[in-house]
Amino acid sequence: MGRRLERRLEDMEKTTMNTNTHTTPTSPAEPTWLTLREVADRLRLSERTIHRMIRDRRLKADKLGRAWRIRAEDADAVVGR
Repeated sequence: MGRRLERRLEDMEKTTMNTNTHTTPTSPAEPTWLTLREVADRLRLSERTIHRMIRDRRLKADKLGRAWRIRAEDADAVVGR
């Protein structure tokens, strides 16, 4: 496993260990991670469209294993929130 992936996993573990769910940060400094489906629901787009946006680099995302994780602020930036 690469060092970057290890750091991302550590960051995500810290976020999930401090909260009941991975989508609620404990402080403003901690990122809120969303799944591809959560982003699709939040933006009212299909999962396929979100995947295309990631592929076209219009949406920042990290792939951890087989699962995509997107920061909430990156998803909000797509629609200008």
